[in-house]
Amino acid sequence: MCAVMRSLLLLLTLCLLAAEPVQAFVAYVRAVEDSDCISVTRSRNGKGEAEVYYFYGISAPRGRQPMAVDAKALVRRMLKPGTRVTVQSPLKDDKGRERALIYVDGVSLSSSLLEAGLAWVDRKNCKAMFCPRWYRTEQEAAAGRTIHLPDLAASFEAAVFDVQYKKAWSALRETGAREYCIGGGVAANPHLRAMLARKLGRQGVRVTVPPQNACTDNAAMIAEVARRKLADAETYAHSEAHGSIFIPAVGYEVGALEC
Repeated sequence: MCAVMRSLLLLLTLCLLAAEPVQAFVAYVRAVEDSDCISVTRSRNGKGEAEVYYFYGISAPRGRQPMAVDAKALVRRMLKPGTRVTVQSPLKDDKGRERALIYVDGVSLSSSLLEAGLAWVDRKNCKAMFCPRWYRTEQEAAAGRTIHLPDLAASFEAAVFDVQYKKAWSALRETGAREYCIGGGVAANPHLRAMLARKLGRQGVRVTVPPQNACTDNAAMIAEVARRKLADAETYAHSEAHGSIFIPAVGYEVGALEC
């Protein structure tokens, strides 16, 4: 038994010696760059080279995304310029960005954003032992958050835009075409028009969009076709028996109309 215990103790000692020590250092906030990103210096007076760190284990809304303003405001309340923070376990993510656990007075910025429902766990890069606990924190925050309809609508719009772009770019790659034209009611959305022109333009694709007054919805187009057929005496027959109109070209009765 003693020999076994000695072997286990030796193995444990070797593992501890081989383990990479946790890297941590004290820094001072220079600026909140975005809702999930800050710049710091290692000098209290703010001088010296700035280092940029993204918060480890999470993704937070940025730019014009829903809740981006609230997320950035929370970080700014916690991290005013000059605030002393602990930067722990810095590493590069799959995009080559420096990520680290950022603590202020022992409180994790990543965890605070999750608890407030203003971030979500980065499933691809969060591999630490505490990540499963963060998943639960994210779910609990989402369950208790009141649905904000403008945010819901903006999220839906963003998802639709993403699908539109991916399908457009996939079709362009498959066909080799270098010009893309969008039409119909959806083309009246100014944000969609701008997004496609910007993203496809970066790929060297010419984007053509009609003027907004020509971007009619499909339902309006169908209604206009029906109106013209009704106006054309050669395409419908009037039945006085029951006061309805039958359109042979379409093949169905249009209500009971008084003519």
